[in-house]
Amino acid sequence: MNKTFYLNNYLKLTCSYLENSLRENYHAILILPGGGYEFLASDREGVSYANYFTQLGFVSFVLHYSIYPKTFPTQILEVYQALKFIKEEFNDVNLSDKLFIIGSSAGGHLALNSQTIIRHDDFLAKYHLKKDIFKVSGLVLCYPVINASKLITHGKTYDNLLAGITDQETISMTNLDEEIYEGMPKIFCYTTYQDDLIECENSLLLALSAKKHHVNLELHLYSLGQHGLSLGDKFNNPGTDEKVLNLVGSWPTLLKNWLKANFDIN
Repeated sequence: MNKTFYLNNYLKLTCSYLENSLRENYHAILILPGGGYEFLASDREGVSYANYFTQLGFVSFVLHYSIYPKTFPTQILEVYQALKFIKEEFNDVNLSDKLFIIGSSAGGHLALNSQTIIRHDDFLAKYHLKKDIFKVSGLVLCYPVINASKLITHGKTYDNLLAGITDQETISMTNLDEEIYEGMPKIFCYTTYQDDLIECENSLLLALSAKKHHVNLELHLYSLGQHGLSLGDKFNNPGTDEKVLNLVGSWPTLLKNWLKANFDIN
């Protein structure tokens, strides 16, 4: 089943799931493609993920969130709209209490930012946001943007997100390794040592901060592979060395193991 919902006059949320008369409750996942807040990689980091999770028995939602010239906090507010719709309005099938977010690159930044923003009560009050709407069971981050340093992150990503914003308090909300707090959802993360667009230091900073704040995190750092490998399969990466795909292509299996071990999801 494939459907498209418009959460307002421009914000699109596409949904897919396999109808199963024997299934009482479906788990749900919100998918946030990457693209440096400049474009959306909606096929390789949206549709491909949706197809994968749909086959696992999830209801998959791909959010086509705003990009530049829309800036922070537009995207956070759109994630809130999507989560609110999934939790309170979606009624095609019954959903379980397990809801996840997966994001790649800039989408990984947005996924994590949607959880770190919970600690900012003034921000929530300003936009009339409820913490319970934001809260999810777990996060899946694929080669995520974490820190604004141009030494380790494609500088244009933050330029697009924060264009014209000079307020240091607002900027600090997007430096996510500094925003981790105890009690956050469990995190699964993968990245590659050879990624020269979003350096692996982003994920390492996240891991160190998660450890410091007692946040459960599983990190897979692959020795080979460029940025943006999606599922690590041939379909999304034509022409990529098979040695790379054989290595990085293991992460969906590792993710399934993580879901089983931490959430009892087969």
